[in-house]
Formats: sequence, structure tokens, C-alpha cells
Amino acid sequence: MKDDVRVNWKKLLSRILLYFVVVLICLFILYPYFVMFCTALKSREEIFSINGTVFPIKYMWSNFVDIWSRAPMAKYMLNSILIAGGSTVCSHFNDSGFWLVKSLVGMDEKTTLKTWTIMETLVGGVGFLVALVISFFA
Repeated sequence: MKDDVRVNWKKLLSRILLYFVVVLICLFILYPYFVMFCTALKSREEIFSINGTVFPIKYMWSNFVDIWSRAPMAKYMLNSILIAGGSTVCSHFNDSGFWLVKSLVGMDEKTTLKTWTIMETLVGGVGFLVALVISFFA
């Protein structure tokens, strides 16, 4: 009876430790995006001041409106989607996911190539269609 309780405590502690490490890694990865968002809310003077802080003193939400009127952001986003969609379609032969799916699912190369090609073409094609729709409104 005691051994069962000990095994459960071991599992529980290892699970808690795993979640703690995953949360730390997520915070480490997401922190630059948080700083970038906070910086986007600052005025130019506040960004280049000597006494900088992460959080803005005065939140300038108008910065997000200004960037769409000063730069062709829709065209930039469209170009990014087109390049990502095209590279997804063209790179699937050299994709590590292809070999990972092949080995984990246990398919032969011919079957994996058929399924992976369809999936990658759909992903790239949907990205291209989204970019095309955006280009009509941009």
C-alpha cells in the first residue's frame, strides 16, 4: 500500500516539475514578444530615453494606426504569406517532418510522399489563397 502512494507522489512531483520547466521555457520564449509589444506602445522619446522601462509611461495606441497609414503593411504581410506558402510547398521533399511521420507512423516512403505532398500542398495553397484575398482588400 505504501509503495503505491510513493509511486503516485513520484509521478505527481515529476509532472509538476515538467510543467514548471515548460512554463519557464514558454516565458523565456515569449518575453521578447512582450517587450516588443510594450515598446510599440511607447512614444519615440520614451523609447530612446536614458531611463528606459519595459512598461510604457503613456500608452500610445495610435502607433498601431499610424503604421498602417505610413507604411504599406498589408503589402508586407501579403509578401510574407506568399513566401511562406511557396516555401512550404517547395520544401516538403527536404522536410524533416516527412521523415518523422514516415518513421513514427510506419509508412513506406511512397505512401508518406503521397500523404505529405497532399498535406503540404494544401497548407501552401490555403496560405496563397489567404494572401490573394488579402491582396484584393489591401
